[in-house]
Amino acid sequence: FVYIGRLDAYHKGLDLLIEAIKINQSEIRKHNCFFYIYGPDFDGRAKYLNNLIIQANIEDLVKQYGPVIGKDKEAILLNSDIFIQTSRFEGMPLGILEALSYGLPCLVTKGTTLGDEVKEKQAGWCAENNSESISDSILTAINSKDLYETLGKNAKLLVEYKYEWDSIAESTINTYRKLLGKEFV
Repeated sequence: FVYIGRLDAYHKGLDLLIEAIKINQSEIRKHNCFFYIYGPDFDGRAKYLNNLIIQANIEDLVKQYGPVIGKDKEAILLNSDIFIQTSRFEGMPLGILEALSYGLPCLVTKGTTLGDEVKEKQAGWCAENNSESISDSILTAINSKDLYETLGKNAKLLVEYKYEWDSIAESTINTYRKLLGKEFV
């Protein structure tokens, strides 16, 4: 599992993620799964996040790193199985869209604003904004390895058909046409 984004434990729900991993840590260890968290420090909160990891006694499962960009970021995404983002709230989460565009299945929360869409388009899993639901979704994802390839293809299609610039432009023009009425078409 990989997360790439700002290291803001509350906003990005990283505290929920740490608690979720702690809940089922023995099962996660049994499956030899790891969580890699990359991102810039936000107002000194990287240290807080590291302390949460230590207090949960899951330093062997969760590794925290600084920000990544460019080819390094691309390599990390391409070498991961699942992108995870457990935000409590978001506008338009570009990290998730980028991961989807690489064909990476995503495990997200409803707070990301893309949860229902990821679930509906079968591009990953959607959890509620609490550690128990996130933990259950992690176990579901771990036990769904046979679906990763299909979920990844669906992830790419979701971005291609809804979030690429041509699709956005066409949708915007159609919305304006509806608002202005046919006499302006």
